[in-house]
Amino acid sequence: MAAEKSMVREVRQFTSSLLTSWGVAASDRESALLIIGELGANAARHGGMELAVCLSLRNQNLRIDVRDSGRLPTARPTSSAPTARSAGEGGWGLAIVGHLADRVETSVSEEGRTVRADLCLTAPTPGGVL
Repeated sequence: MAAEKSMVREVRQFTSSLLTSWGVAASDRESALLIIGELGANAARHGGMELAVCLSLRNQNLRIDVRDSGRLPTARPTSSAPTARSAGEGGWGLAIVGHLADRVETSVSEEGRTVRADLCLTAPTPGGVL
């Protein structure tokens, strides 16, 4: 899909419906939606023209992949601590993802950059498929 901020809202809505149908607990859904929102917003802002989101569920592990058509910058900050670009909003997306997810990794290929976040889910809700 096009890497536009309006698409992030649609992806969040689709994800919410999908995770509900999978029986994912509300608190885990909220974490997943925050992760997708942050990664999707980053991809829309910095990632080029295209954005793809892939969700998979195995046992009680939700895997979220967000791919964009951008590349990582050649020079990376030496500090591992996130810093905001200004005194206001912005700059904290990956820190939020890192706090919510159990594992986060970034990879780069010819197609672009992929950020993968794994979220260990709580016990399934009654009637869920986990």
